[in-house]
Amino acid sequence: MEAGRLAIKHDLGEGVGILVSQTKINTGEWHAVSINRVRQMNNLFINGVSEGMAKSPGSEVNLQVTGVDFVHVGGVPSEFTIFRNVTSQKFRGCLRKFFLFRSGYPLVNPGSSFGVTHGCIEQTQRRVGMSGYGYVAFPPIPLSRETDITVTFTTLMPNATILAAGEAQGRRRRDVDPDATDIFYAIGLLNGRIIVQINNGQGRLTLKSRRGDSPYNDGSAHNVVLVKKDKRVNLIVDDRRVDTGRLSGTELYINAMSPFYIGSTGNLTLSPEFSSLPSFSGCIENLIVMKELLGFEKAASFENVTIGMCGPLTIPQPVLPTTPIPPEELETLCYNPGTPSMANTAGRFGSVAGSHLAFEIDPQEVAKV
Repeated sequence: MEAGRLAIKHDLGEGVGILVSQTKINTGEWHAVSINRVRQMNNLFINGVSEGMAKSPGSEVNLQVTGVDFVHVGGVPSEFTIFRNVTSQKFRGCLRKFFLFRSGYPLVNPGSSFGVTHGCIEQTQRRVGMSGYGYVAFPPIPLSRETDITVTFTTLMPNATILAAGEAQGRRRRDVDPDATDIFYAIGLLNGRIIVQINNGQGRLTLKSRRGDSPYNDGSAHNVVLVKKDKRVNLIVDDRRVDTGRLSGTELYINAMSPFYIGSTGNLTLSPEFSSLPSFSGCIENLIVMKELLGFEKAASFENVTIGMCGPLTIPQPVLPTTPIPPEELETLCYNPGTPSMANTAGRFGSVAGSHLAFEIDPQEVAKV
């Protein structure tokens, strides 16, 4: 997986043939993937549709795997040497109906599988790990007359976006002050303090945690609650009301029809404060909107996050726009928490470190494929 797309790489000894799919497959849905190599050509199909082909350089047409007795699926043992151009990131998600040389193989098999559990039970994913370069997007969530949003976060970043939503399209040029008319709401961290901004199109309201409070980027979990009733808005942090205010004008609804972003502002036009905030790095969990838990497995899209898992806290290093970010640093994972009707025949990978499956192969048979 690279940036949510399937990357197929093969080396017959004289160079690597690389093919990256146009279709993203980290969508929380099942996908049928078929790979077929004929001599130097590798063909990829996703859900029955061709994604193209890649040719390896040179004249060699057989895949020589001398000294290799196993094909590994979903990961490799800790002592295994990773080949060049192959990611070391382990797969987290579900696989089913695995075929090799047109023969089916069981995905949970004592003696050949490690850390692979039987079946993919549907679970609400309450948390998401973020590395400072990604986002999670839900369908639009406008704010009605009475609305509450609750979120828990853990981070070391003094400045970051926690969540944001706004107008569906970029604003048009207006003859009035855009800061007073752009509809949005957002929660973030600014210099270690919680900041909330809401604009109903008639003026921007800003709420902040108290100056005397300890900074909230201390690596501990903190709970933020935003409560709106008509024009009155309260900010509650760790069970304390830290600020309150009233929206301007007469509009009681925040008609934010953009995606509901977690960890990023997306391409929204927001206030100067939020436009300058970087994406979030850390853990976001227990997202509750209108007293209903919003599971991250229901996200419409996501990039460079680990749904259902939070890793060690880090502060991302600045990356120049022209410098590609290695997938290993981004931890772009293919995570599929869903469970269709045949999920009980599947195997779940990634529940423990180093989970993988190993199939014994005949190197001479592999060379012919």
